[in-house]
Amino acid sequence: MVDEVLNIAKYDCNVVIQGETGVGKEKVLELIHENSSRRSEPCIKINCATINEGLAESELFGYEKGAFTGARSEGKHGYFEMANNGILFLDEIGSLPLHLQSKLLRAVQESQFYRIGGTTPVNINVRVIVASNVPLKELVEHGAFREDLYYRLNICTIDVLPLRERREDIVCLAEFFVNEWSKKYSINKKIGYDALRTLACYSWPGNVRELENVMHRLVIKSKGEMITELDVEQLIHSEGGKTGFPELRQASSDIGTHFDFHEFMDAQEKEIIAYAMEQAGTTRKAASLLGLPQTTFARKKLKHGL
Repeated sequence: MVDEVLNIAKYDCNVVIQGETGVGKEKVLELIHENSSRRSEPCIKINCATINEGLAESELFGYEKGAFTGARSEGKHGYFEMANNGILFLDEIGSLPLHLQSKLLRAVQESQFYRIGGTTPVNINVRVIVASNVPLKELVEHGAFREDLYYRLNICTIDVLPLRERREDIVCLAEFFVNEWSKKYSINKKIGYDALRTLACYSWPGNVRELENVMHRLVIKSKGEMITELDVEQLIHSEGGKTGFPELRQASSDIGTHFDFHEFMDAQEKEIIAYAMEQAGTTRKAASLLGLPQTTFARKKLKHGL
């Protein structure tokens, strides 16, 4: 994959980076930027899921002075102008509303746009790189992403595999993170072979981001200079491994006790819905976070009284 990225970096084309949350899509972007002809120009990183929908157009394309009530008197440059001659990175591109996708298409296609309230086109020279944790082709098939914009952006696609599908990376990444955090805290922690083997057997649903978090915590919580297999097991299992389903373990060990699958799944669903709302703030963004239609998410939210 790195060889592919370094090759694509040389060609000044638009790129789609796809992969689950936490796999390292932004690291791929940095590799492209550092090895491209635009390396000395700005690389502006935007998460589309965090842009306020009502302000998204002005954030991307800017506005002229006096364009609307509350606008700055001097006007404002948008992200496209800030990234001029460099790279504009649009993370979670699939969460961009359809009406904005059409404006984005025109800007990418024609290398120009109009600021809000403007009558003179603004010419730009921007390499657009986008990222998505859901394959854009799937979003196109479900009507959530414009097909014409997909083909305009998808000159090259880089698929970043989840960590569970590249387990050989787990060991070198774990050792790297241990060394980095050891330097930060001016200590000399090492990690044992058995501990690395345990890490390599874990599924890593949070991918590299989760691995970095776990290694940081292991560096702090492990008592000796060597991080052991027991240290790893205790931390991982407390996060949802062996100790993650106490009701099921209780039912399997106690005679006469049964495990209510549907009740357990309802409780898990409620927790997930509540967490998504807390993280995203709106039902639209929370539904996007979970990969659900907004109507389905709203129905589940109502079901659990949230």
